[in-house]
Amino acid sequence: MKLHTSFLATSVAGAFLMTGCVALVPLKKPAESAPLTKESRLVELQKAIDFNRSRVERDPNGAIGLAMLSEAYLAVARLSDDDSAAIQAEDAARRSLKARTVNNSRAANRLTEALLAQHRFVEARESAELAAKLSGNDPQSLRQLGDVLLELGAYDDFNLLVKTYPEVTKTPEGMAMMSRWYEVSGKPESSVLMLNTAIDLVKDSGKLDGEIFGWYQAQLGWTHLRNGDHESARVAFDSALKGNPLERKAIAGLARLAFESKDWEQVVVLSKRANAIAPLTDVMGWEIIALSELNRQSEATVLMAEIKRLNDIGADKGAGALHSHGESGAMHSHGHSDEAESRHTHGRLYSQFLADAGRDLEFAHHAAEEDLQWRKDIYAYDAFAWATYRFWLLDPVAQIEGDGLLTEAKVAIKKAMSLGTKDVLILAHAEEILAAQPRKKQ
Repeated sequence: MKLHTSFLATSVAGAFLMTGCVALVPLKKPAESAPLTKESRLVELQKAIDFNRSRVERDPNGAIGLAMLSEAYLAVARLSDDDSAAIQAEDAARRSLKARTVNNSRAANRLTEALLAQHRFVEARESAELAAKLSGNDPQSLRQLGDVLLELGAYDDFNLLVKTYPEVTKTPEGMAMMSRWYEVSGKPESSVLMLNTAIDLVKDSGKLDGEIFGWYQAQLGWTHLRNGDHESARVAFDSALKGNPLERKAIAGLARLAFESKDWEQVVVLSKRANAIAPLTDVMGWEIIALSELNRQSEATVLMAEIKRLNDIGADKGAGALHSHGESGAMHSHGHSDEAESRHTHGRLYSQFLADAGRDLEFAHHAAEEDLQWRKDIYAYDAFAWATYRFWLLDPVAQIEGDGLLTEAKVAIKKAMSLGTKDVLILAHAEEILAAQPRKKQ
């Protein structure tokens, strides 16, 4: 298992898809005597996998059966950030497309989700474009492509897509996508309105089960949090957990609220709760900082070793060494190598934690730089700017090199703000970075 981002949204197949997004098997309402747990949910999802695997065994070349098997694996991947499940989902989706490409946008959509779950964003764009083509530009496939473009920071292409196919924004899923765009472009009120309208539409359709409700409320909570409205964020996160007690991004949101209020004990409690469902790089980072503030250094040291292990960062690896799936140089069916695009990296979140904590700052700088090679959204520029600035500010080696790093940080943070975001963290980074002055030469 690797770590995934908690800042970025998750998806519901056939409903919505964002980073790390995967298909859901609808939640069954638990009996009063049997509260929903990760273990009970995994048992339920395993039954779906077994059923669909048996179906595939009876018909190995059945495109629909393979697509459904992919969906079953994706549900497990979403619940616990299980990379092996995401890889199996990818395999089933590719086999489905191999069996039949025509009229099989379903498998192409599942392939996109599996690739996003592994943070293989460039490849996800290829499969999303294939899905749109196979579906005859069906709004849901186009919406999925729009989500991928937002992840990559391909904002011009995103706006062209929305302008060309305005119907993509009319569904609840499309509204969730547009909410992300409004947030990126500095319109938080519109972002909140879009999410609330989407929730109302799904309610009216009668399809708003606990898991879908929890997903939307978690997105709403993070939107409020990123724009500084902590009270509304808390209400949304609490509401999400009433709908789905396993909505780890809502738990992570509450942990972030505790972190920002410096309630270190609560940070530790909530971090452990979220990471018991699935380890999250940023949440583990907050817990390490909280443990340090509580003078629980031995626990912080153990957790630091764990976050390095889960990110595949060992003492023998260089500053730019980030992990990838598959054998070195292995080729995918489309002819691209794992080394080129199969990077399941957490450089962005890991580098931000290191920058905040003042640890391994040269690595933090290079990790953020590598992430920026593949994704050029505003959050990648912010992560690079912050890690680079902190490297310049705190590392003696960087200080000897001069002020080139500060210049890089200033350029990057201006790009992060170029669309007008109101994200309070980005703005706080910008205020500090842009106020920094070059050092006087001795």
